[in-house]
Amino acid sequence: MSRLIRELLSEEDFRKLEELRDMLEEIIETIDLLLNPEALEGLREAEEDVDKGRVRSWDEFLKELKKT
Repeated sequence: MSRLIRELLSEEDFRKLEELRDMLEEIIETIDLLLNPEALEGLREAEEDVDKGRVRSWDEFLKELKKT
């Protein structure tokens, strides 16, 4: 961000603007996801996997990853 803006804003205001920017980026990512049918189907499949117990622990995942 420009030096002028940093000089005009307090540290607290600048921090709040950064937080707002981050939140807006997250909202945009969510909207992008909701507009992507393939991504939504992937989420539905992932939820079904969790519901049916087709998951593994992080340690199991790492062990499998090291084998490949």
